[in-house]
Amino acid sequence: MNLASKSKQKLCRKFKSEINFKFVHFEIKILSISKNKSKFIESIL
Repeated sequence: MNLASKSKQKLCRKFKSEINFKFVHFEIKILSISKNKSKFIESIL
């Protein structure tokens, strides 16, 4: 039982870290898009 719960914790940790990585990557993408947008708007104005 202890071994199973440990492996479950490992899986959860792996899953969480993958989600965090994807989320951070997504945030960086949004940031770069918004930066490009502001540059684009500035070039129009």
